[in-house]
Amino acid sequence: MRNGLTPLVRIWLLTSLVVMGAMLLIYQGLTQVPQLAGRTDPTAIYEHPTLLFEDPGLIGSAIEVQVTEAVSACMESEGMSYRGPALAGNLEGLLGLGDG
Repeated sequence: MRNGLTPLVRIWLLTSLVVMGAMLLIYQGLTQVPQLAGRTDPTAIYEHPTLLFEDPGLIGSAIEVQVTEAVSACMESEGMSYRGPALAGNLEGLLGLGDG
């Protein structure tokens, strides 16, 4: 009698794993956060300036995109590659904002 239950147990386990995997993929698809997290693409203000009335922060983001593109292009013309902004260690000391 034990041998008769073994295939049923395997089928039950396999079915459970398939359903669990499918539910995990569905959950991941439903909870994915878009890159801009619901905000308008900053470069959209070039075509539609009225977007500034909806989200005034877009101008800062658009300027940041332009500066990043300019720095990247300048570095590429000099044979270097731009990897994005870096965080300097001891930034307060470099700026002269120490305790003393």
